[in-house]
Amino acid sequence: MQLTFDEKTKTKLETLLSTGSTPTKILFDFDDGVGPLSKMGNCTINVHFRIVLVDDTANLKEYNAILDSNIGPLYFKDYSKMYMGENMIVSFNPTYGNNILKSETETLDQNAEILDYRGISF
Repeated sequence: MQLTFDEKTKTKLETLLSTGSTPTKILFDFDDGVGPLSKMGNCTINVHFRIVLVDDTANLKEYNAILDSNIGPLYFKDYSKMYMGENMIVSFNPTYGNNILKSETETLDQNAEILDYRGISF
């Protein structure tokens, strides 16, 4: 499995990563109600992914798998793999200022957020 960020999104992430003073882990978060980062309730029918920057020391045992990307490894919840494609891309939508996550066959998320949670304890 592979996730590719378009140039605009990649540049945004690289800028964020360069501004941090602590080692950073990047999460490809399936927001499903599991774990301390989730905004959803215990059960959801939405498919929502987020790119989340956290301190490298964050204890997030739910993120137990690694996805390759063009900005480095992304940690994700292994069971969320069933919602992903083999080759995904996150691209910036200039019309609405959001990031769209697509697989080879479909749009997975119309608003894949990028969140910086470094410095926050979980």
